[in-house]
Amino acid sequence: MRLLLGFLLFLLCLTASSATLQAQTENTTIAILFEDPQSELLAPKLIKALSQAGFTTQEQSLTKTINQNLKFPNRMNLSTREASNLGQALGVDVFLILRSKIVERADVGASLYGEGYLAIAFVNSRSGKLILFDFIETQQSNTTLASETIAKQLIEQLPSYTQQVLSIVNKQFTPLSLDPQDAEAMEIPAEGSALAEAFDLPEFTARKQPIYTENARKMAVSAIVALEVVLRKDGKVGNIEVVHWAGFGLDESAIMAAKELRFEPALLEDKAVSCRALIRYNFNFRNQK
Repeated sequence: MRLLLGFLLFLLCLTASSATLQAQTENTTIAILFEDPQSELLAPKLIKALSQAGFTTQEQSLTKTINQNLKFPNRMNLSTREASNLGQALGVDVFLILRSKIVERADVGASLYGEGYLAIAFVNSRSGKLILFDFIETQQSNTTLASETIAKQLIEQLPSYTQQVLSIVNKQFTPLSLDPQDAEAMEIPAEGSALAEAFDLPEFTARKQPIYTENARKMAVSAIVALEVVLRKDGKVGNIEVVHWAGFGLDESAIMAAKELRFEPALLEDKAVSCRALIRYNFNFRNQK
């Protein structure tokens, strides 16, 4: 009897959790931005799947009009401010960016085969932050099958994406808990200001170059990643926040490089202080061998 009651309680909790997720999804609006004609072929299946998941999907003609009026050269590589401006213009909670690449290749025996790649980026309109990035790839006997396979994998992964996106969106108003040293970090004074006269910038003694990722290479990506990094007064790297994202694992690569920074801390009136610094990393496909 106790076992039966426990099982019924489990089913009740599971049902309540699913109902809550569905309710949250129904209140979440989303716009889809296609970066190339090939990815746009996914529109009918993707819009249907998002609607079935409970999202309110913006009319595609409206999304296109707004997107064309905002001339961002690379929507897969935006600052959080640019992304927030785009999201506010679209008037949705989240926007999804898709970029695909389908190529025909030949193996050693000169037999042809198809490779398919699909980059997927979910962005929070309010914060402009990249909240989920995924990269799907496949190799099939021909390009048509490769294209069909990445479309199928995208739809199969959508329930997982939905849960992750909603989890992050629902936590966006939760205050970020910072280490006291990070919370007290000062902004670098504006050049020419009174405070700047008493301020000495941190001096870097060692900087490592971030690794250009394999996924970025497959899509021939050139991008900028910018981080707001707390350089603590004890000479250690503190909190790191991505303020210009790129996906393809490049954000993570930049963060790893930033954690390896070596520096002499900033000084204010000859006393070591923690400060926030903007660190930029350039990833150039043409420079890769």
